[in-house]
Amino acid sequence: MLLVELQGVTKTFRDVVAADAVDLNLRGGEVHCLLGENGAGKSTLMNVLAGVYVPDRGSVLLGGRPVRLTCPRDAIDLGIGMVRQHSNLVPTFTVLENLMLGAEGGIRLRTSTAERMFADLSARLGVQIDHDVEAGRLALGQQQQVEIIKALWREPKVLILDEPTSMLSPQGIRDLERVLVELKRQGLAIVFITHKLHEAIDVADRVSVMRRGRVVDTIGPERLRSATRQEIQTEIVALMFPQDAASVAQLPELSEALSPSGQAPPPTGPSLLEIDRVVVPGERGEVGIWRPLSLTVHAGEVVGVAGVDGSGQGPLAEAIAGQRPITAGDVRLSGRSLVHLDVRARQRLGLRYVTDDREGEGLVGPLPISLNLLLKRIGTAPCWRYGFVRQDHVEA
Repeated sequence: MLLVELQGVTKTFRDVVAADAVDLNLRGGEVHCLLGENGAGKSTLMNVLAGVYVPDRGSVLLGGRPVRLTCPRDAIDLGIGMVRQHSNLVPTFTVLENLMLGAEGGIRLRTSTAERMFADLSARLGVQIDHDVEAGRLALGQQQQVEIIKALWREPKVLILDEPTSMLSPQGIRDLERVLVELKRQGLAIVFITHKLHEAIDVADRVSVMRRGRVVDTIGPERLRSATRQEIQTEIVALMFPQDAASVAQLPELSEALSPSGQAPPPTGPSLLEIDRVVVPGERGEVGIWRPLSLTVHAGEVVGVAGVDGSGQGPLAEAIAGQRPITAGDVRLSGRSLVHLDVRARQRLGLRYVTDDREGEGLVGPLPISLNLLLKRIGTAPCWRYGFVRQDHVEA
């Protein structure tokens, strides 16, 4: 069933045409994938549908009726929900408080009623999350599940997912795919924005390819079902890169013939990092490491720590970096114990931590790249002097 029609939608930012006379139809019970390079206009187009941007030209029809979307509230009231690439949850609020925030009834909504609504939506999606846990304590995949529940809280007809897998683990991606199947069954029209070709092929019932602000073509369900994966891949690459399709199709990351690398050779370098029977507490319902864990990382070696999202990988990484205390065991770097050293002292010894939450913990979005690079060196020479940034040294 046709739910949404975008007709001739155009949106410009100064001299940049982000969406150029775009026509797009969305149907209930389908995952419609918007595929294209970064900057192709995917998010801009969906921000028009979500009421974030007002189009310069064109119209939006919902159920065959023209609608005017001047703000996100207009879209929400008409049954259009959007889950953004980065979490909008308040990290210090519980899951339930986040869901009640801004909802119809707001703080006047009975907690018992909200709990029943949460339990119902969680059961429908097959999601198991404690609603009393602070949102900031959840793994990123779980935060996204809460974002989807929050969008469904208002009973939308259309759900837009903007780059939903960009911060998810493989397990988180599989969980998301399972949720999408259930949402399709419930009749929602789902827009899945991505620039990853394999994701589009895996989850979509219909794929629209965008390039330079335009929808260049749409591959329908019949074609997706009848063609081989390789044929669809070649077709999409030709739409995305018409001048270089032949060479792009040969790139290793687009090949399906990914053979296993086999057994890794034994490490030959000295041991650098030693985790010795470490126990890490969880916080506010979060899973920690309650059974003593030991592992050794040698020079020249990559050690992978695998597990279902939220199984303790985050607390382990934070404990190694000094951001979380351990209750038992020892962490050693080049034979030296780190347990009583703070984060900066560990950094001086050569330990670095790259968080999986780049938006919440890794970067300060409004600051330029140069200052982001200096944040962990605040007050140190040569880029700082008398409490001020020495811009000439930063640029050098």
